[in-house]
Amino acid sequence: MTDFPERRLVIIIHPTDNVATALEDLDIGSRLTISLEQEKIGIVVKESVPRGHKISVKTIQAGMPVIKYGEQIGVARGRIEPGVHVHIHNVAGTRAQRK
Repeated sequence: MTDFPERRLVIIIHPTDNVATALEDLDIGSRLTISLEQEKIGIVVKESVPRGHKISVKTIQAGMPVIKYGEQIGVARGRIEPGVHVHIHNVAGTRAQRK
């Protein structure tokens, strides 16, 4: 995986997160190296992701939780592949529904 840069372009807050937060704008085709629970994976950005927005680091099936900060922040409206921008167009919020 030497063609994936080591520069930190995203941050993952908790080891159970299935999304990362972009530290700068990510362009389609950009290559990311992400450390997940003692393993490094390479992800190719499939959609532009603005700085501060989320990008999927794992496949998230429709109806499955989107996890950030180790907490569920929503559910996937459809299948979300690694490298896809995760935002209101493909996630239904659940925070207001939880008690």
